[in-house]
Amino acid sequence: MNKKTYLWVLLIVGLLVASCGGFTLAQDSNGHFLWEISTVHTKAYILGSVHVFPEKIHQLDPVIEAAYQESDLLAVEVDITKVEPGEIQQFIFEKGTYAQGDGLKNHLSPSSYSEIQKLLNTKGIDIERLNSFRPWFIHMILLNVELQKAGLDLNNGIDRYFLDKAALDNKTIVEMESWDFQLNLLSSFDDSVQEKMLLDTVENLDNIAVNINKMVSAWRIGDTVAMEELVYLDQDPNMQVYFEKFFHERDRLMTAKIEAYIKSGKTYLVVVGSGHLVGSKGIISLLRQRGYTVRQL
Repeated sequence: MNKKTYLWVLLIVGLLVASCGGFTLAQDSNGHFLWEISTVHTKAYILGSVHVFPEKIHQLDPVIEAAYQESDLLAVEVDITKVEPGEIQQFIFEKGTYAQGDGLKNHLSPSSYSEIQKLLNTKGIDIERLNSFRPWFIHMILLNVELQKAGLDLNNGIDRYFLDKAALDNKTIVEMESWDFQLNLLSSFDDSVQEKMLLDTVENLDNIAVNINKMVSAWRIGDTVAMEELVYLDQDPNMQVYFEKFFHERDRLMTAKIEAYIKSGKTYLVVVGSGHLVGSKGIISLLRQRGYTVRQL
């Protein structure tokens, strides 16, 4: 197991967004998924992250590059360059698999198990080979397979681009969360939520690439309305627990940290999953509610 395991989590935490090709990502209009948060004395920049690209990024739009250059520190959800594969492997063993004698079939309803089995068969996947894994981890495995088939490289993306850049520039990097915090959240859902998560993933495997293209279109023009619609496609009541815990609670925690960054007197570039920035409960709305001047660039 390698560091790609963690990057699967980033796709779930944030958004599945990829470039439309080429080595330089430019905007198609005057909008960016970038905000300036300011007070009388200081400010911060917040950029929605794009986690997967088919090509390594060499340059971003000048407006985004300027925000980075002006910033004293880079804040990310997790510094993926410092993730230890061995620690993740141990975590997956402990919380991503069932104890001997137990298995997936014992934790899914008969109807869901049958439906998942049938859909996986059409993909040439034998569900029995996944029996020892918990639904949240199977969910990540299947996403990774589809992303690879679509030609999307999990080693590329906005997060990695700025982490590498900051390392070369000796710019301080701050983690807002940690990999084990995120994995613990994902693995903490009860059987009913994990079942719904897995069923939705299997049912929509063929739509992943289509939705990625829609998301990148929204990101490229700074379209928060379209992005919100894509992030919250699933309105099933069973999944509201997932969205509350995995998005809204974390949005509130990250907003508090961003507020501390703003008050520090230093300028931060904050790079987080684009899904955390949209909607009435997202970070941008929360900062506006707290009285900060917020301007999309």
